[in-house]
Amino acid sequence: MFLLPANIKTQDEIWDLMYQWRRDPCYDVYEAADFQDYRSLLSILQHEQMTEWQQRNERMYRAKAVELNCSVALAEYIMRLESRIVDLEAECNEREYNERMAFNVKLYAR
Repeated sequence: MFLLPANIKTQDEIWDLMYQWRRDPCYDVYEAADFQDYRSLLSILQHEQMTEWQQRNERMYRAKAVELNCSVALAEYIMRLESRIVDLEAECNEREYNERMAFNVKLYAR
């Protein structure tokens, strides 16, 4: 006798979960609530995606190393610093925007 999973999910639901995870991969997607019956599939998909990301990053680091005529390790370090700078600039811009908006609210509240 073949038993179907208790909580059957559609392919769209699984791909939607993977899409959400790709946008914020700070957890193991195969641990997602309500997807326990798909743990092995999600584990495979997560592993494949992470391997793809790692290979892409390695290609980028090698290309940057060639561009800068330096080691791959140094190129990776530089790229990580550049990425951090972009994140900090975005954070500063958001903080400045929020401060301006708070000032405008106070100004119009008078």
